[in-house]
Amino acid sequence: IPIPTDAPDITMLKTHKEFIEAYKKCTDPDKFIVAFMNKTVSSYNSNIKKLMHKEDLYTVGDNLILLEPLMNMGKTLFNNRERIEVVSTPIERNFMVRPNPKSPFDYYEFKVRNKYGKSGIIRVPRTKTDFNITLEEHRMKALSSKEWRPFYAFKEKYNFVHHSFAGTVFSAQGSTFNEVFVDLADFTPPNDPMHQKLLRMVYVAMTRARKHVYIYNSQEPRDYTQFKE
Repeated sequence: IPIPTDAPDITMLKTHKEFIEAYKKCTDPDKFIVAFMNKTVSSYNSNIKKLMHKEDLYTVGDNLILLEPLMNMGKTLFNNRERIEVVSTPIERNFMVRPNPKSPFDYYEFKVRNKYGKSGIIRVPRTKTDFNITLEEHRMKALSSKEWRPFYAFKEKYNFVHHSFAGTVFSAQGSTFNEVFVDLADFTPPNDPMHQKLLRMVYVAMTRARKHVYIYNSQEPRDYTQFKE
């Protein structure tokens, strides 16, 4: 990929350790990591949250990204991929809630708002597996009764989110940040002899930055423990 390595606003980093050190040394709060695969994004988000902040999974002030629209009574409160901020949580540590004795899964519940000041309540299942099992039970009941309103009413009560320290190149489209850290090693070349799709993805990732781009590109294993140092 033709990266202009002599550009003053682009820094090429050879190791993952250097990549993480550059992220940690960056004092600008408007910084963002861009990767290609969801599992890589999840690893960055969870490790930064756990190792750098050493707090509960969700805390007041956290910025999150919705993985699906937040609905209320059939109306959309927040859109898919919208950025929201946690503004309040229950007093209990971890604020884990068990819906009722018959429900097999726990969830987190907290109040959020978007950049326009609109607020809402969000419920995030502790695990997606437990939620999907219960959702399937509701689906089977709907199939047998031919009544789907309870199924959709249950489904829209819960959402899934991830922290906004990192995101995929697709979710970052349309957003800009002062400092952008691109994990280029995570970008998978598509089945395209000219790699035009890959070039476009890299272009999108790099142009998310207003001031500076840091690029990591190596096949060495990622070492997230560097966040502890």
